[in-house]
Amino acid sequence: MRKGVGTVRSEITRNIDDNYKEAKELLDGISRCLEPIDKSSHDCLKLLRAKLLLYKKLSGPMEVQFREQVNNEILSGLKIFTETVKNSGMKYEPKTLETIIEGVQGMEGIFTTANKGEMQEILTIYKELLPKGEYKKLRKQTESVSEALDKAIKTETDDFFDKLRDLKLGSAPTDVMSILISLGSVGLALGLADNKDERTSATLKYGIPAVGGIATALVLTSNLVSGFTGMGLGLLSSLLLNEMGDGVDKFRKNVIKHKEYVKNQAELAQKEELAKSEPVLEEKPVEVQETEKA
Repeated sequence: MRKGVGTVRSEITRNIDDNYKEAKELLDGISRCLEPIDKSSHDCLKLLRAKLLLYKKLSGPMEVQFREQVNNEILSGLKIFTETVKNSGMKYEPKTLETIIEGVQGMEGIFTTANKGEMQEILTIYKELLPKGEYKKLRKQTESVSEALDKAIKTETDDFFDKLRDLKLGSAPTDVMSILISLGSVGLALGLADNKDERTSATLKYGIPAVGGIATALVLTSNLVSGFTGMGLGLLSSLLLNEMGDGVDKFRKNVIKHKEYVKNQAELAQKEELAKSEPVLEEKPVEVQETEKA
């Protein structure tokens, strides 16, 4: 399916970078099949990589002429590489040789029919008609369309089927159970709380991770994130949400303490003001009258 979609995509939009990336992936696959001690084959592959890099970097007024020359050199290099592998004396498994030959044939297909996509053909025409600044804007918009198309193809051909694979392997029950466990822990913590403050703490410390976990699961599912990537993002979000819940609860407690401190200081200051404003009564000396002795 991906191959068929890729063929249609190439008819719509295909440029030098696309050819380079596809050819590089094929060379990487061929390289993994070669024996480390097969020096002659590795040398041929190294030369092909150099030609491929030159193919990518070509530019200027003579680009078309030089690109055709490099294409022919790459095709010749592929034939030499195939003969080198067959005559290397290495006892490659039939399946390994088949994989190498398929990679070579894929490379030959790229550089034999390295046609531009329809969008690139239009760009080539407009390059001669538009001012340089306008052409750059048009080229940038075309690249954005290509990137959006690649993202859509990846979502529909790779991510979607990866998610279906996870569901078939039983990820749905575990996803639901993780949500139920999170909500259950919130209910348990609220049930064990003795007062309003403890209930608020339980809601923040366990409720934020629970709600955040549900939101993360929904986002990952809607974006078709699966496999180890989904597991890693889920674990990371859980750690961050737990820290967030603890942080919010600590912040709340600090705010309450600060308010109580401010309130106590205000009451103390008010008492001091009242004490200063009360009139002080002066004590009069008591007169002692001496009585005459009889």
